[in-house]
Amino acid sequence: MNLFALTAPLAAGGVVAAAEAAGGGLAINFFWIVVASANFIVFATILYLAFGKQVSGLLASRRERIEQGLRDAEQAKRDRETAEQERLATLAEARRESNDILARAQKVAQETRDADIAATREELERMRVRAADEIDGAEICRRDRAIEPQNAG
Repeated sequence: MNLFALTAPLAAGGVVAAAEAAGGGLAINFFWIVVASANFIVFATILYLAFGKQVSGLLASRRERIEQGLRDAEQAKRDRETAEQERLATLAEARRESNDILARAQKVAQETRDADIAATREELERMRVRAADEIDGAEICRRDRAIEPQNAG
């Protein structure tokens, strides 16, 4: 049974009646609005039944990929923040260690400098004592030489 074959005479009569009533202008025919709406609903239902599960599956997988991407982005953000904190902690530790090394090096340098100064002072004192002894020895020799001519004469 052909629905359009049955409704064609009614529709034709409706269009003619509408055209005659409006004086030849455009008129709204409610029958064709109902037929077009029913046609759209049937077409949409057929599309949903034919492709609805596939489209729903595609949308669900896309939604899951997007949610996974958001979770991954959030995890990456947390990892980046953790890495930044670790970097700052490592940098602070390195600075502390470098300050410790510098302090130890300065302490060793000061101790070495003090030891060198002490050794130099000791060497100078020995040289002074030796020079004083040589001077004393030279004076004794000079006195002895001065006394010898007096004793000989």
